[in-house]
Amino acid sequence: MLEESLSPRKDEKRVWLEVGRPGLKAFLEVMLREWRYLPGSEAVDDGLLLAEEGVIDPPPHQQTLWLSPPTSASRGQLQFPIDITELYALLERRYHNPPRCHLRLSLETDCELITADDRQPATLASLSDRGCRLKSPVELARDTGVELCLDLDNLPTCLPGKVIYCVPRYQADHQPYYDLGLLFYASDRKLCDELLDYIVASYFTTAKRQLSANEFNAALGCFAVSDGVRNYLADRLAV
Repeated sequence: MLEESLSPRKDEKRVWLEVGRPGLKAFLEVMLREWRYLPGSEAVDDGLLLAEEGVIDPPPHQQTLWLSPPTSASRGQLQFPIDITELYALLERRYHNPPRCHLRLSLETDCELITADDRQPATLASLSDRGCRLKSPVELARDTGVELCLDLDNLPTCLPGKVIYCVPRYQADHQPYYDLGLLFYASDRKLCDELLDYIVASYFTTAKRQLSANEFNAALGCFAVSDGVRNYLADRLAV
């Protein structure tokens, strides 16, 4: 597997991008920047090449993630239509140790945190289909059961889970807060799917705002997109 052959690295996260489809290349550049990578057009020492099959003949020993036709099925290839969550996970395995397994979305959204005997306002900082990170005014012990209440489009308003970490932090004005990690209970597969659809649709919406209509529509056709994501995009973008 590709993820087994790539050694994680912690320095600059540069990705050499060689894709023959202009719309897809423009979309991938947006996504890479959103995920805090640096797309470029030339080789980087010990870097990863993300390339469409047939566009480039890589230098010897170049670690490459190929975007390949559906009929191709060999090692180190991500087939069309592309699963954006798989692309994210493969990049994570290359550049992070330990890697994050779930596509996540950075946010700055007010929410409410409910425990057995209290409820407190908090700020949602990032969201995945399996958990989230919050800025919380209160400290909570690991494994504390909680319910996260928020308002994001048509998502369920209450997400049950538990605390997996709680780290004290300080704002620029030296006011304390807690960096709180939650793991959502995975018993409701439908809920996890709805969260993932929202996250994927949010990334496509971000790309749409930065690309021409032709670029975006061409790129959209290169990805495996669920009905839930298409419904979100229809509501937000009329595509």
